[in-house]
Amino acid sequence: LEACPPSQAVARLREEGVARLNGVLTEDTALRLRDFVAEERARGEAAVERGDLPRLARFADVLLKKNRADVLLPLDDARVVAALRELLVDSPVGDVLSAVLGSDARLRELSTLVADPGAPRQVAHPDTPWHAAPALLTCFVALQPVEPAMGPTLFYPRTHDEKSHGHFFSSDETEKDHFLASSATTLSTLGLGDVSIFDSRTVHCGTANLSEKSRYLFYVSFLDPRVPDPGNPGSIRPAYDHRLSLADLTADLTPRRSGEVPARFRALSRADHRDSSARLGGVDATPKKKKAPTKKKKKAASSGRGFGSAR
Repeated sequence: LEACPPSQAVARLREEGVARLNGVLTEDTALRLRDFVAEERARGEAAVERGDLPRLARFADVLLKKNRADVLLPLDDARVVAALRELLVDSPVGDVLSAVLGSDARLRELSTLVADPGAPRQVAHPDTPWHAAPALLTCFVALQPVEPAMGPTLFYPRTHDEKSHGHFFSSDETEKDHFLASSATTLSTLGLGDVSIFDSRTVHCGTANLSEKSRYLFYVSFLDPRVPDPGNPGSIRPAYDHRLSLADLTADLTPRRSGEVPARFRALSRADHRDSSARLGGVDATPKKKKAPTKKKKKAASSGRGFGSAR
């Protein structure tokens, strides 16, 4: 995936369904956030194991869970705040998101996808069904250099249109297979701190991590508030979902007070802690058993026709 100048990012995103910008996070911020995510993952897994928290309070569902984790991030840590500030205020990314979705776009995802050695390749998928206009934009930021063997995201550019979705979701397996085989692809090997911004309708998948290193992708997604349901649950702590607009984040992050967490973030994080405790004692404490899929749903699941929150 080739980088483009910031001035071309909006056009590239509209035409290709994906665009890359380099150096949106500094090395120090990226590495500090990666270390925090590793710590947060360990803390979350220990809390879930002890029964202190339901799993969905700290981890999102992910396509092909083996050797993968989707770590939901808190807003009350200075390392997360620093990364959000560099991404949305200091870099051109905030302007790109605003140009496509508007400044009232809502924060829909705040997480980090970790693909450990041995993580298998995912099936190709869009994150949402087709919408007439961009509904959701996601930013994947590399917290280390992403090498070809580390399972980088494989994008199918120009598949965010209605015609492509018609082929992809065709009931004729041959049509879908031909569509994927004949579509151009680009591998998102990123440098540390680089970002790929993509339209949720764009077909993509995480490739297999054949290396001995874990791949960390910090990501945020923003939703057009005029879209009531994008068609996929967001990877975000429930207390944060739909609570912050891009304009809110920009305003809260613009004051440059090193190490300080904005008051709005602290308030939402207190709600997150209360919500997590309440869910532990309520219906979400124990995951509900899923009903056996119908034959039609089984076929969709096996062919990768569902929508995935993971990359």
